[in-house]
Amino acid sequence: MNGLSIKRVWILSEAKFKSFYYNKLIGSYLIFPMGIALAIQFLNERINNRPLSLEELTMCINIGAVLNVSYVAYVTPATLLAEEKEKNTLRVLMVSSISGLEFFLGNLLPIVVVSSIVQAVIVPLLGIQFSVGQFVMYLLVSLVGIVSSAVLGMCFGILSKNQMNATLITIPLTMLLIFIPMLKNLSLMMMTISDNLYTGVLMKAIPILVANQPFSLSFQNWAVLMGELLLSVGWFLWLYSRNGFDKD
Repeated sequence: MNGLSIKRVWILSEAKFKSFYYNKLIGSYLIFPMGIALAIQFLNERINNRPLSLEELTMCINIGAVLNVSYVAYVTPATLLAEEKEKNTLRVLMVSSISGLEFFLGNLLPIVVVSSIVQAVIVPLLGIQFSVGQFVMYLLVSLVGIVSSAVLGMCFGILSKNQMNATLITIPLTMLLIFIPMLKNLSLMMMTISDNLYTGVLMKAIPILVANQPFSLSFQNWAVLMGELLLSVGWFLWLYSRNGFDKD
């Protein structure tokens, strides 16, 4: 019973995948980044009465991609864990034969898969063409950010009492992850902060990838991506060791 069971992980994951369909709030999270990116593209084309330039398309994909990483992948697991607390299904799972690792993976994998699909779909949806290598790099950088956000979301899910509380306590970090990279040119301090956020690394990488220019992550970029991933996992392990999946 103590070993990792792929079957139990899949059963949990399947339940989460169904939540994306049955929970309208969660469903709206998935549509939000694509909708915002398309709306900005549509409005700009109508206002300027011409197709968007490469720079303008880059702005659209930047907004959609960063919203997906810092909002969908982050708020969704927090909301789902909080929902399980409200329905008392979390306590039932905790006293069952499901291990902590199985529960962790069963919650993490659906978020990572769905957010990665959203991240990939945004590209052709906006009519952007990447070379295969550039597209793979885009997904790789995005994947590290998605996993970091998903684990952070699970941390806030542990701390939340209900879905409303989960939404409220995730807002400050969501704003930080979204707006600091978008407004980094306003000051040197904001640019420094952005360079040390995984969403900032993603937003820096996208213009280069969209332009199909050679791109490789610097040591600092990798240090930011992997360091913040390890920090989020470390915080999760600390919270779980103190409280399990249910703080209350």
